[in-house]
Amino acid sequence: MREYTLNDIGFTPGKVEELPINFRVENTVNKDEINEQSQKNRQMGEELLRQFEERQKAEVVGA
Repeated sequence: MREYTLNDIGFTPGKVEELPINFRVENTVNKDEINEQSQKNRQMGEELLRQFEERQKAEVVGA
């Protein structure tokens, strides 16, 4: 078979081999910190969306 590309990554068809996955969950999660960071991220996303919508309105008015 020939080599082909997918999203600019070269692939050569051949045998598929499973790779070992090391999966381990740490039990040191602080839920309060995660919730606080999630809230900050949500607020930042809302602020960025508001700014984007304001810029779109300004471009439409300026056009």
